[in-house]
Order: sequence, then C-alpha cells, then structure tokens
Amino acid sequence: MGYSDPAVGFVPSIGLSVSSHVECHHTPKRFSHSSTFVGKTYLSRRSRPISSWSQKGLSPSHHTRGPNMVASKTDLEQKVRSRLVKLFEQTPCMPIMVRLAWHDAGTYDAQTGTGGVNGSIRFDPELRHGANNGLKIALDLLEPIKKEYPDIGYADLFQLASVTAIEFAKGPKIPFRMGRKDATGPDACPEEGRLPNAEDHMSQLRRTFHRMGLSDKDITVLSGAHTLGRCHKERSGYEGPWTHQPLEFDNSYFVEILKPNPDPGLIRLASDLSLLDDSYTRSLVETYAENKDIFFKDYTESHHKLSELGAVWEY
Repeated sequence: MGYSDPAVGFVPSIGLSVSSHVECHHTPKRFSHSSTFVGKTYLSRRSRPISSWSQKGLSPSHHTRGPNMVASKTDLEQKVRSRLVKLFEQTPCMPIMVRLAWHDAGTYDAQTGTGGVNGSIRFDPELRHGANNGLKIALDLLEPIKKEYPDIGYADLFQLASVTAIEFAKGPKIPFRMGRKDATGPDACPEEGRLPNAEDHMSQLRRTFHRMGLSDKDITVLSGAHTLGRCHKERSGYEGPWTHQPLEFDNSYFVEILKPNPDPGLIRLASDLSLLDDSYTRSLVETYAENKDIFFKDYTESHHKLSELGAVWEY
C-alpha cells in the first residue's frame, strides 16, 4: 500500500509510513549491503539515500541515444516489459518495484492536483523522505533499462515495472497506458508526509486515501499488495513478511490477518488490523480471503486507478 515505509509502499507503502519493504532476493553484490523493501512496509528515516540519477543531471527529457530507440509506443512498451521480466528472472525484486510505483503515485492530492505519477520520486528532495528509504535500490535496478530504452519516461517506467512485477509474481494482468508526462525537476516534489503510516487506524487511512480520490474499497484491496514483500527492522523497526510466500502475489494477506491466532513468523501491522475494525472493510477482507478471483478483479481495478493518479498525458 505504500505507507511511508511500507511495502505497497502500502503497496506500498501501498504506501504506509513504515515502509512496506519487499525483499529483493538474490540481490546483486553491489546492493548486498542494503535491505530491499517493496509494497507496504514502513521505512525508518535513517539511511536516506541520494539519487544517482539526479546527481548525474538526468531528467525526464534527458535521452541518451542508444541502440534501442523504437518508433511506436506499443513496441516500446513490449520491449521494456520483456526487459523487466529478464530483470525479475535474475533478481526477484518485484516487491520493491511495486513499492516504488506506489510511492510515486500515493502523494497525489485531488484537491490541489499536486503529486501523483510524474516520476518526481527520483529527485533527491522526495527520495530523501523517510517513507522512501531504500528506494534508491529500485532506481539503480531500473537505470540500465532506462538507458537501453531512453524513449520511455520515468513515470511510465516506474508504473510499468510495478504492473509487470505483479503479473510476474502470478498476480493479475493490470491494464496499462503509456504517455505520462514526467516532472522535470525537484520543484515538483511534494512535501513529506503524504503517504500512509504503518500505525494508521481506519480514520487516518481514510484521510490519506480519500485525499487521493480513493475509496474505502480501494484502501482494503490495495492493502492486499502486502502479500508481496516483508518488513526489515533496520529500515522500519518492524521485521518479517506478511505471508509465507512473499514473492507470490495471491490472497494470502487477507487469509493471514483474519486468523484469530496469528502465525508468530508473520507480521501484522496496526494498519493491517484496522481493516477488521470497520464492518464494510472487514466484509471485503473476508470476501478476498475466500475468493482469490474476486480479489484479483477488484485489485486490478484499484491498481489501474492508482497507476494514473494525477497523470498528465502526453499522448
């Protein structure tokens, strides 16, 4: 869900301020010193990374003319998807890609029209937010793909990496549209504190998600992205995965949070349990726990909506 340090980002956090971190297994040696998070884990405010992208002066309009310039946006999307699949086969970092996209989208404010899916998370002011701790790993993993396919914008690349990661992890195929306009500089970065927090209760989650123009149903179904990834104590103060198979996208998250006797090897955050306090969201949790197909259908709709929050379309 994307809580400020969550793995859905709440997805990240689907975006919770604890950083939903999804672990990136078999991480290349140059990243081995860092833990990887994705989805709705919660990030602490320590070890705030500096973006190598902005250090190098890269911007959405920076195009290195390489060997893989493509003519059509459909062709470009397919080529980048294929390259992402190769990345996931080599380095199963699906969770952190979901978290990256969640955190870029989850800053959207429907009233002011600020934040949202514009790739601004790659700039230092936003990347330094506590909720985004560790996301430089995702940026570094995507940088070679950006260099190979300079025609794709950062906002599109982040969201495409997320939907491809979910499908690769046996989740649903989420509709995707190319053409998001990239932020051109740090001035587009929103203030810190717009993402959900691991300790949020339903009233707080509602304020955050309703600000984005999302519903109680979206809160519940997007929380299901915590089925990917885990929390890392050194980043968020929390430790452990939400499910027994944190690299597989299914409905296990809902099954686990409903258990009266929780598995001691799994984590359940305050924000997770808050879904059980409201009769409507609890009924959705029960439905998703019983029927993966319904969860996938609803998740597809909500994630599609999330992936276009605040988008300015170039085509």
